[in-house]
Amino acid sequence: MGSTEIDYLGVLDYLQENRELPYMDPDKVEGDERAHFLEMKKNGDHAVGELKRLSDICENKYALRLVTNISWLLAGSKTRKTLSVQMKYPEYEEEPAFVAVYVEYDEELGARYRVGLDIKNDVADKKTMEQYHSFLNLPIDKGSGLIYVVKTNKWGNPIPIDQSRESLRGAVNSHEMAKVQICSYVKDYASNDEYSEALLAAVENILPYYEHVIGAEDYRKHILDDVEDDKAAWSESMNRISKNTILYGPPGTGKTYNTLAFSI
Repeated sequence: MGSTEIDYLGVLDYLQENRELPYMDPDKVEGDERAHFLEMKKNGDHAVGELKRLSDICENKYALRLVTNISWLLAGSKTRKTLSVQMKYPEYEEEPAFVAVYVEYDEELGARYRVGLDIKNDVADKKTMEQYHSFLNLPIDKGSGLIYVVKTNKWGNPIPIDQSRESLRGAVNSHEMAKVQICSYVKDYASNDEYSEALLAAVENILPYYEHVIGAEDYRKHILDDVEDDKAAWSESMNRISKNTILYGPPGTGKTYNTLAFSI
């Protein structure tokens, strides 16, 4: 894997230092206060921009599309304690389950990434939650780093839970647990390149469970096959174009763009 340009470590540093802080519109204050909030906005926008670049890679590599805005502000007056990247397959955007990359803070362990399968269960009905929890029908592959977690309250971070799939299914069916998540933590790496490799591996590891829940087990295979077919068709059409072809047309019709394409 090549060197990444995404500042994963900077995103962690941002959350470590800027979570749950009061914020005001810099245009409504002056002096040192304005400079303080401008710096806070700059840092927040940088963190969001880096996570957006991660979502772009996931779209190109796994056909996952960002479905919500990434935000560092909560209701415009406070910085968030967790940053969230929520992604779905385009053809399944109506399905409530999604693949998530979270940047969250733990009082003992500090800022870290968490990649998992999630759903907004506060707006999901019983049937939808049953379908979501069908991921418990699939075993966890050894070495994947995947674990089960549950939330003990609405605002806290989820906590790992060491129970079998059968036990968890029983707890969900009896409403002892409202929601179980499958996820992996990505933490304690020293470089952006290491974080890049580990985060993309974590996303890939969660995809079989996401696909099972939404009923799209063969989705990636079809997408990759379509991409290869398109590449083959494009290559064949390029071979039929003369080296001396002259492109013409009025401004805005793609001459420059296609000239670059045809020259490759």
